[in-house]
Amino acid sequence: RPHRAEELLGVKSSDDDMRKSLNKLEVKSNGDGEKIVSEIPYYRCDIEQEVDLIEEIGRIYGFENIEDQPKISTHEKGRKSEKRQTEDYIRNIMVSMGLVEIMTYSFISPKSLDNICVNEDSYIKKYIRLLNPLGEDFSVMRTTLMTNMLDAMSRNNNRGINEVKFFEVGNTFFPKQLPVTELPEERSKLCIGMYGEYDFFNLKGIIEQMLNRFGIGLKVKAVENNPIFHSGICAGVYFDDEEVGVFGELHPQVLDNYDINKKVLMAEIDVDKIVEHKNMVRKYKALPKYPAMQRDIAVKVKDEVLVGDMEDIIKGINPHIIEDVKLFDVYKGSHIEKGYKSTAFSITYRNKDRTLKDKEVDKIHNMILEKLKENFDAVLR
Repeated sequence: RPHRAEELLGVKSSDDDMRKSLNKLEVKSNGDGEKIVSEIPYYRCDIEQEVDLIEEIGRIYGFENIEDQPKISTHEKGRKSEKRQTEDYIRNIMVSMGLVEIMTYSFISPKSLDNICVNEDSYIKKYIRLLNPLGEDFSVMRTTLMTNMLDAMSRNNNRGINEVKFFEVGNTFFPKQLPVTELPEERSKLCIGMYGEYDFFNLKGIIEQMLNRFGIGLKVKAVENNPIFHSGICAGVYFDDEEVGVFGELHPQVLDNYDINKKVLMAEIDVDKIVEHKNMVRKYKALPKYPAMQRDIAVKVKDEVLVGDMEDIIKGINPHIIEDVKLFDVYKGSHIEKGYKSTAFSITYRNKDRTLKDKEVDKIHNMILEKLKENFDAVLR
């Protein structure tokens, strides 16, 4: 077939030229334009099929005379979605901070939701039951990653592992309506679980550092009535006044249900909300020309006062001069009456245009104290 020879060789050639090439090799050939019929000599045992004849035509034409033709493809190189890229970046951040990734089933037991003491009217209890489950322990689609995280931590604790820092990134599944008539809503979550020589502020620091890498500032508010967490040691993570996560120390009853005899810290954050709010644009900022001045301030406030609210007040007094505010100590104990705590901040002052004078810093520092007194009844220590 002449058209087949053209396809394989990549050159245009008439059927007459093809017949002449074969006849030169003593392969008698004739045809009518649609096909060429050849008589193969008995000594050409290497010619068995059509492609062998096409090869002979190409050899006579000269393979060196066939021009290169790059293959043109309409296929695009595959790439990860923005959500998948965010999930992978979170994994890299967690590993860089010393956490170990776990991967668990998307199926859980409905009893495990009772073990974390979830209220009956909680959205976490609105799960999807499988029609043909592997067993009762894998009979519903998970609505939280915390149950599987606690199972993993319990197994490690029972095997004598004294310290763990786990995380998992995975989907949770919520019915759009019950009974289920359509595909569920899938929401990606990040769950962090730790026990050992860690406290609430270690977990808060991990979350804060992770969000900073996405250009998101951590804003927290105290959570009082979450049965999963210890009262007074629980906070919600907020983006634009919308709660997107929660973290804190787990309630003792939850730990008893999982036979864990250690203090456990846990967090669960909505990854889809991180995708919506992230700002990965990095802006150049020149190094400061003028020196900074640093002052510390320690005040006594009521336990219910949030450190984040205090930081916001301090930063808002003179944002052009107050460069940074860091909490470096929270103290409860002797010399501090019950219901109060001592909080100490390190405040960095800097003017971009000139060197600050002590009197200027003293004035702003005194304004900070007055504002803390006015808003939180703070007392200087």
